[in-house]
Amino acid sequence: MREHERAMREMVLGSLLIGLVAGGGLLKLAPLPSVPVLAFDLGTGVIYAGACLLGPRVGGVIGSVGSALGEVLVGNYSLAPLTFFIRGGEGYLVGLLSTGRGGVQDAMAMALGALAMTAGFTLTAAFTGGLRAMPLLLAESSARGLGGILLGTALCFAARLIYPDVLRYRS
Repeated sequence: MREHERAMREMVLGSLLIGLVAGGGLLKLAPLPSVPVLAFDLGTGVIYAGACLLGPRVGGVIGSVGSALGEVLVGNYSLAPLTFFIRGGEGYLVGLLSTGRGGVQDAMAMALGALAMTAGFTLTAAFTGGLRAMPLLLAESSARGLGGILLGTALCFAARLIYPDVLRYRS
């Protein structure tokens, strides 16, 4: 495949994933409706799957732009810059450490990405909301990370099953 074709496919797939991350961040799933803190969003799983399958560059872009766009869509304008850097770093880290072929290395990459996200948002809460907000955000980010790992693993498996050549676009 020529380089410009590869770049075009990467741009199209990245744009689609940005939209899925932004829209998926608006959809919260709560396994225990009485405890809304333990809800996770679909955007995290899309970031993990995109980063594993397409690599660190695409993972970083979809994590940063998609998540920041999602924050703007719900009216959290002040959180968009922080989310841009935290989620972008998370997507880049997952893409850097994963292979996209499934297995333990991809699961560990997603777990480290979830840990980085949890640390980033918890430290942000310490500086912006005070120490009282930290336990709540720690629980919320942990649930979001765990849900993202489960969903990201399932999405990676499905993508490789439906389109076996998807790893050709990994950069």
